[in-house]
Amino acid sequence: GGGGGGGGGGNTSHCAALTHIQDCLNLAFSTLDPISDRQNAPPAHTGYRVHIHMQRSFASNERTASSSSSSPSSYFVPTLSYWCFIPGMAFRRLSAYRLRSIILTSGTLSPLSTFARELYVPFPIRLENPHVIQNDQVWVGVVPVGPNGRRLCSKYDMRSDANYQDDLGNLVIHFSKTVPDGLLVFFPSYAVMAEIIDRWKTNAGSMASFAALRPSFSNSGDSNSHLSSLSTWDRISRNKFPVVEPRESSEFPAAIEEFRNRLGEGSKGNQERRDEGSNGPSSSSNGAVFFAVCRGKVSEGLDFSDRAGRAVIVTGIPFAMAKDSKVLLKKEVLDQEARTQQAQIVNCSNSNKGNNNSMSNSNNMSNSNNTNNNNNKNYHAGNHTHVTSPQPNSTSSSSSSSSS
Repeated sequence: GGGGGGGGGGNTSHCAALTHIQDCLNLAFSTLDPISDRQNAPPAHTGYRVHIHMQRSFASNERTASSSSSSPSSYFVPTLSYWCFIPGMAFRRLSAYRLRSIILTSGTLSPLSTFARELYVPFPIRLENPHVIQNDQVWVGVVPVGPNGRRLCSKYDMRSDANYQDDLGNLVIHFSKTVPDGLLVFFPSYAVMAEIIDRWKTNAGSMASFAALRPSFSNSGDSNSHLSSLSTWDRISRNKFPVVEPRESSEFPAAIEEFRNRLGEGSKGNQERRDEGSNGPSSSSNGAVFFAVCRGKVSEGLDFSDRAGRAVIVTGIPFAMAKDSKVLLKKEVLDQEARTQQAQIVNCSNSNKGNNNSMSNSNNMSNSNNTNNNNNKNYHAGNHTHVTSPQPNSTSSSSSSSSS
């Protein structure tokens, strides 16, 4: 019985794998169709690329960086990818539904001209609105150095530098003291966030030099000996409750609820306010700090209004690596598209020149015929007939005769 059950599970797994392969093949062969409805449009597969690479995969029982464990375990698996670099393919499928109108809206569509061109869909009606936030409602600045004077540069070759990580932590400590309520800290990627937080949890002892160099950043009651026994993570936790964005989507609702509860805005915080008969935050809360990732679940689509987001720290812009496979292949597709458009322009120009030459030859022939016809044309004036016959390189002569 047990063996039969295992066999059944294996068959189900094999069927699922075959179904996945079938879906992949169907998608690949569907790219033989034209990329758009315009005449002589190239096949869609010109915007796709096949790529084989080792993809990092995380264990299913991974734990977030907010737990006591170290970085989540991971392994690499060989992966065959068929990447689409033409976003218009998704909109091309929408056209099959014969939709009356498509409304596309977002806060990050600029520039609209290139965005619309890549979607291969005409947008006759376009609207760009000014930002709803006034200049006096927000301050944006660059912090070039940390409290210890270390340069805060998040370039790829400096992200793993311990001095940078420690001084970045010192800056977060300072902000967690001075900024009320909710504080958001964004990292370029999950890997960078996990590495830096691991460093903050294990760098006890580095805080002594921090207190000596910048005593104004420490509490008046803290001694250097006490600071030396605390890690950066401990110091942050004393000021605000830390919450870390999890990788798994299933764990995200609990994380965001914990953050709002610490601010007195979640379900638990609302219950505490009702119990205390107050409209303010919970008396037991010093606020919270949410460590998240750019382009992650926190940065896309969530509203951190008022107390939930009093300050935002962005530790680095997540530019794609110049040598990343997707970046190189995307550039290749764009270069190919540019060459195709240039060739079409040249062909169109040559075609127009050919048409103009044909028209010119036709006009010359027409003019020649008209000249010959005019040279042999009789002009009647009264009772006199004048016949003109021009001679080359000479003045035209005329003869006249009278007739009754």
